[in-house]
Amino acid sequence: VTATGLHVEGVIPKELSGLFVRNGPNPMFTPGEGYHWFEGDGMLHGVVLDNGAASYCNRVVKTEHLALELKAQRRIFRSTLGLEKKRISAVMSAFNNIRQSGDYAKKTANTALLHHHRKLLALLEISLPVEMSVPDLDTIGPYNFGGQWTGSFTAHPKVDPETGELLAFGYGMDPTVQYSVFDSSGSLKHHTTFPLPSSVMMHDFAITPNYSIFLDLPYSITLSHVLKTGSMSYDPHGRARIGVLGRYEAGDKIRWFDIEPCYIFHVGNAYEEGDEIVLQVCRYPSMRLNYLRSLNDPDVAAHLYEYRINLKSNSVSLTNLVSTWGLDTSIYWSEFPRVPDGLLGRPARYMYVGRIIPRLTKVAAIDKYDLEKKKVSSIVFGPGRYGGEPVFVPRDTNSSEDDGWLLTYVHDEILNQSELLILDAKDLSQPQARVLLPQRV
Repeated sequence: VTATGLHVEGVIPKELSGLFVRNGPNPMFTPGEGYHWFEGDGMLHGVVLDNGAASYCNRVVKTEHLALELKAQRRIFRSTLGLEKKRISAVMSAFNNIRQSGDYAKKTANTALLHHHRKLLALLEISLPVEMSVPDLDTIGPYNFGGQWTGSFTAHPKVDPETGELLAFGYGMDPTVQYSVFDSSGSLKHHTTFPLPSSVMMHDFAITPNYSIFLDLPYSITLSHVLKTGSMSYDPHGRARIGVLGRYEAGDKIRWFDIEPCYIFHVGNAYEEGDEIVLQVCRYPSMRLNYLRSLNDPDVAAHLYEYRINLKSNSVSLTNLVSTWGLDTSIYWSEFPRVPDGLLGRPARYMYVGRIIPRLTKVAAIDKYDLEKKKVSSIVFGPGRYGGEPVFVPRDTNSSEDDGWLLTYVHDEILNQSELLILDAKDLSQPQARVLLPQRV
């Protein structure tokens, strides 16, 4: 779909100019047994803002696996995530996928986006990135950084706002993590590897000016385990560790710090403070992927937490910011935390977090955490209205930390209407503009 002259309620700030793009799962063919929304084909939704006007386009990410299905005009890959307690079905699905492509799961490039060295890349952590054109969002093809990268590439790489360096890692069934630093032009500057005791799902990591921080958490993805149980699974008694590695150090220099078992999908930020690294995350006390379909168990809810890793004493402390600040832990369920991109890896006063509504895996509000004054301000989208990850856009590079706008897509399930929501980051109470879209997001 391509559309121009979109209807706008309110006024789009004229300083906002450019392309806002979101990636997410959107199955091109009717899903089969055990479909999990993690497995939908990647779909980019882009809105161009220009002098107060807006236009829209969406494009599917045409991965090599989707190309096979488009050629056959039917679904040929089967679910490998949503078949817990159905071991035989899960094993048959994995073998079907291997027979079709050599891979146990479908490559969808549906999770996130990276813009670096003038490349827009669609990401999924079990495969190479897929390069997309700008601004028309057409698929160019798999991208391996000019032959400098092989294997899986994280869905959440980091760009240092001061150096322009790109930091990334990759993992898979082989319990070895590869880690690289690319310069601002996309040339490889540093590469190393380090082993893990077993293969685990390592979805995100963090950076500071001097360190990269890795999460070795007890969510097993070993092939033998998947074939035995029919699914990846979380071990509540398994070992959990945080790894700290100097940005340009060899992998054998990584330092590990044991923590209580948990799972962390997304990191908000990390920074250095004296002898400590402060790591801010959305932490789940336990995890099962099927719980993400319907979060009925409060024990699986994520809250915003802060780890303090003392490099001198080799100790780690943990604080639940929600309960410590006196907030209602049954309401402030947290995911998709972000600080302004210009403060990534540095101390930030404000963090913008999606609030997950209990019993549904949907973002019902945006919470602005003031980490200095220890308070939260919010905007609740309203009945039947759910959004996505909040993205901060600064007014200019010299403005105060929250002087700018928050952008996110919102879908109204009652009216069946999607929109780009533009908020003043200083005051979330009233939207500045709502750009109505011709397609569901």
